[in-house]
Amino acid sequence: MGLALIILLTVQASEDLALAEAHFKTERFDRAAAILTRLVDAGEESAVVLFRLGYCELRMGRLPEARRHLERAVSLAPEDGAARFQLGTALLMLGEEERARDTFEAVVRSGAAPTRAQARVELARLLADRGEMEDALEHCRKSIEEDPFLTPAYYQLGQLLSRSGRSEESAKALARFEELAAVDRERERYRNRIQVFPDDVEGYFGMARLYREEGRLDEALAVLEFARRAATENPTTFVLEAEIFRMQRKPEKAIDACERALRLSPDHAPALYLLSSLYLRRGEPSRSEPLLRRLLEREPVHALAWNDLGVILDRSGRTEEAIRAYEQSIASDPGLALPHNGLGVIYFHRENIPKAIAAFEESVRLEPAYDQARENLAEAYRRAGREAEAARQIEELERRGVRPPR
Repeated sequence: MGLALIILLTVQASEDLALAEAHFKTERFDRAAAILTRLVDAGEESAVVLFRLGYCELRMGRLPEARRHLERAVSLAPEDGAARFQLGTALLMLGEEERARDTFEAVVRSGAAPTRAQARVELARLLADRGEMEDALEHCRKSIEEDPFLTPAYYQLGQLLSRSGRSEESAKALARFEELAAVDRERERYRNRIQVFPDDVEGYFGMARLYREEGRLDEALAVLEFARRAATENPTTFVLEAEIFRMQRKPEKAIDACERALRLSPDHAPALYLLSSLYLRRGEPSRSEPLLRRLLEREPVHALAWNDLGVILDRSGRTEEAIRAYEQSIASDPGLALPHNGLGVIYFHRENIPKAIAAFEESVRLEPAYDQARENLAEAYRRAGREAEAARQIEELERRGVRPPR
């Protein structure tokens, strides 16, 4: 075979793999399987290709073929816990319970945490069917420790606890299952949307937000990365990335993501606000203030922006301007607790204790869990000689696990 033909075939195989991977990630398993089958028939039998093909066949119900390809994948890469887990699933569906159990146990011994957690759930089912209830329960608990968002683990645990007569514990596990199942359904809705409209960024954003709300930040970032490859760049993608980087305490990356959003859309309000808050938190009010003013020119009823501007103005000694900013924040959103606390701080420092108390009380009324406002209220009560009321605020803080200064 000539060198040119070898190069041509290698390039074609690479392109086919990329296309199969795209179909695989969007769960078009029939299309992915057709391409992967051609590659295997042409002699491309790497562990990755065999695993992907076996996984597709498993999802399509082609169980004997799935078992054959997954067995070959495991033989080529014995350390691949994901391939071994899917092999166990195929064996279980084929009724080969003993082999399936051995396979899942091998995953538990050597697999990575997410796959190991899934294997424990399957083992729990098998053990429970054999009457080994305590071992089954132990696997469920360890599964949840290893992957707190593994929905089937909570269902299995709830069922096992119910069978063991532990109804109260069962109810808690099943309630958590229902919560996670609702999120899974919402995620599936976004996944289906992406499958039908691969360039619809809103589907990616919705899925990323769900992961972010669960605290699964790396998975949220992976979805956003895929969104950038699948669709044109969108400032919201970078803002969501910035929010996640902030949660991960990576301020430099968060700032960079905001700046990239603003290069795409200079007046993008969420990017302007997030970047200003990042600078403010980093102790750079001189960089935060212009961004807030720029935002407020475009959105004059942005309550949080007015509040943050009030903070900057107060800290720089411009208290009259700060009061006006806080009042604008309250007018923009009467239900926001932050500006009431800000006003209270200004009045407290001015020795206007009655007005400070009124502001702190309103802040706590609006947001009872706002510990800083409650602590400020306690101090204002003390200054007014209202010791009993101050003590009640301190008791509430301590009940919530906060230790305010005495």
